[in-house]
Amino acid sequence: SSKADEPADFVEGENIVAASNAKGCTEEFCSMGLSIDFLLRYRINVPNGTTADACDGCTISMELIYAGEAWVGVAFSPDGTMEGSEAVIGLPAENRVEKYNLAGMSNDAVTPMPEGRQTLSNATIEVKDGRTIARFTKIMREVEEIEIIAGSKNTLLWAHGSGAELGYHGTSRAPLELDLSGMKADDDWHSGNSTMVPKTPSLSPTVSPTLAPTLSPTLSP
Repeated sequence: SSKADEPADFVEGENIVAASNAKGCTEEFCSMGLSIDFLLRYRINVPNGTTADACDGCTISMELIYAGEAWVGVAFSPDGTMEGSEAVIGLPAENRVEKYNLAGMSNDAVTPMPEGRQTLSNATIEVKDGRTIARFTKIMREVEEIEIIAGSKNTLLWAHGSGAELGYHGTSRAPLELDLSGMKADDDWHSGNSTMVPKTPSLSPTVSPTLAPTLSPTLSP
């Protein structure tokens, strides 16, 4: 695969909260640093016969990369809370990436969607070189599900656990805003190795050569 399709390295420093107007996210993966040890990469797939604005039949490919071995997840939310959100969760212990309904904050309230709604494609999870990498492609507009809107800001939730089986995430979670409105590059952003990061001096001097659990003591599985 090309370098643009390879998982990006983590950048130590302040967290990246939102990537706005990321140019080229329909052509290559763009990235958001969710925390010091967790990375989201995404690309919108626009089929022939439509545009990025209309996005009829569009899908979004995502990668969740965690510096350790643990379950990982991202949810699409109407209001930034767990209850009523819809998640994609990858479980290394079961070698499975599936869609879940989130009816509340307890483990019992996090349940896989029925088989007929398990519409992900290219869904894989692996633990390689100390990293958990979950990949999937999701239809952006599905019947009776929360729509991922190409021309708007979308509210997401992210979380990961401390082990390979699904369990409590502790403080390893937060809401985030994914802005998919417009495809023009903003002057405050730059791309490098398909990774969108803010032009902040504190981020640039400490790029780690590998995405390994040894970045800091908090990254061990």
